[in-house]
Amino acid sequence: MIKILTIFALTIILAVPATASNITTVEGHDNVFDMNVSIYKTSPTDQNYTVFTEEGKGVWGGLNYDSTTRTFTKSNTGGRYAKVEWFGDEYVAINGKANKLAKLLINQDIKERKTLMLDEIWELGEGFTLTVHSIDARINPRQVWLVLNKGGKVIDDTVLDEGEVYTYTAKSLKDESDVPVFVTYVDSIVSGGTVSCRPESPISERCYVGFGQGPQIQLKYTWLISQNVFEIKPGDKFGVFEVKEANENYVLLYNKDKINLDQNTIQDTPEVESKIAGATVASTSVKTTPTTTPAPKQPGFEALYAIAGLITAAYFVLRKKY
Repeated sequence: MIKILTIFALTIILAVPATASNITTVEGHDNVFDMNVSIYKTSPTDQNYTVFTEEGKGVWGGLNYDSTTRTFTKSNTGGRYAKVEWFGDEYVAINGKANKLAKLLINQDIKERKTLMLDEIWELGEGFTLTVHSIDARINPRQVWLVLNKGGKVIDDTVLDEGEVYTYTAKSLKDESDVPVFVTYVDSIVSGGTVSCRPESPISERCYVGFGQGPQIQLKYTWLISQNVFEIKPGDKFGVFEVKEANENYVLLYNKDKINLDQNTIQDTPEVESKIAGATVASTSVKTTPTTTPAPKQPGFEALYAIAGLITAAYFVLRKKY
């Protein structure tokens, strides 16, 4: 009889489904993978130019953002730009368009400063350079003449007062007009004892020889994007993913072959066919942080263990008795 009860109890225990404590699901959010359907979706988020946050100064051609409608509009005094997370990297959405992306090359934080002396060249990246052509610290406000080059050719130059923002905008970039490409802020202009300038400078008619360290400027909040903009279109493939939808509001990719990712793991997408400057990226790492859904406890499970324990105890008692 005891053996029969023991077998019956074990049968009940084994028949109860195991708890699913190791089952992980992912809720659908922007910029994350959904492991269940293998979808990658990304959309622009608004970011403040640092010069706008710290000095309250807008950027020519910058954006305004409506948090209710989640839309961007251009403005001559806009203080924002649109950022997109694309397979783990930060890109700027040109004029707020999610399907037109440019790499963010420089984004100085509030503590960074760049000091430049007369005729000094600042190598910005991707062929961009900035040169201090002339400085005039005799007038109020003090002024500096900056020259922006690309590939060894002058693409823009301007005279700025101390405390002004310099913005270089591209007239046309991937069919988008007046796109801010370079932004910087003239924080201070120091004479270094005397004024130094070029004879052809529009700021001053004469040239002065400086003593000591010489005249210099400090630039802050510098921001620069690549002019190698890549446009995402439906049907484009990026590794194992194919673009299903691509518009100015979001980009949606999917993979017909389901991907199983463990929590907090890195998924490499091999041979990503990137359109960035026509290059092919070997792999792109994407980190996922899934939301774990706790599995519900099976009702009566503890009671079954108790029953099994009682039956086992009774078995040993009766066995000892006989």
